[in-house]
Amino acid sequence: MDTISQQWGKGMDITDWRINPAYVDYTGFPKTMIIYGGNEMFAGTIHLMVKKIEDAGVELNVYKGEIHCHDWALVQLLPEAKEMLEIICEFVS
Repeated sequence: MDTISQQWGKGMDITDWRINPAYVDYTGFPKTMIIYGGNEMFAGTIHLMVKKIEDAGVELNVYKGEIHCHDWALVQLLPEAKEMLEIICEFVS
């Protein structure tokens, strides 16, 4: 997160909600789904965002692709991505 803050956030504080979703006020958010890969650069901080969402009382579904990278659920060559697409469609409908 320090690297992201320095490069993308132009030195912004990593607790700034504009670059770190773990610091957004989730009060009043609708039912939410988070899908992430265990090998993506944000994997280490996603638990902060999940806790914040849960603490706000938001209904939350979380799915982690243990060995996957960011956006793994979009790679339709993976059987588990095909399963995730079905879960996403069910969530949205």
